[in-house]
Amino acid sequence: GLHCNGKTAENCLECPKNMFLTLNNSCESECKQGSYANYSKCVSCNENCLNCSGPFANNCSACPIGYYMENSSC
Repeated sequence: GLHCNGKTAENCLECPKNMFLTLNNSCESECKQGSYANYSKCVSCNENCLNCSGPFANNCSACPIGYYMENSSC
């Protein structure tokens, strides 16, 4: 079953298989922009990235407006 600490969708502690625990503690089928999947959890991207595949400044997959990408860094 689901593990949670409250009754709303934002009170999840764990998610079912093939779902990700998002930054706002809900279960989604994928991580939202600005976060990446680390096992079954979504983790925030580096502050320089709009979107990313990992935690570092050179893991960017998209850059904020006004920035350009060079070697996966913004």
